[in-house]
Amino acid sequence: MASRWDGVIAIDPLFLQNMLAVTGGVTMPDGSVLDGTNTAQMLLNIVYAKMTPEKKGQAFRRCRASCVQPHHPECR
Repeated sequence: MASRWDGVIAIDPLFLQNMLAVTGGVTMPDGSVLDGTNTAQMLLNIVYAKMTPEKKGQAFRRCRASCVQPHHPECR
């Protein structure tokens, strides 16, 4: 099925944190919670300090799937 995209919106970790402060946190598959107080710290610091490169990629993909894609009709 072909889809037509009119544009793309890029967001940074701080914007995502502020958005989650309004909409509520999300629970990640590993049980951690990203919310309006910790999202930027998690994505900009903790991910790099504690994870291997492979695990970092997985964490970012899980975050994208949990935080962004469920809100887009074509990603459901």
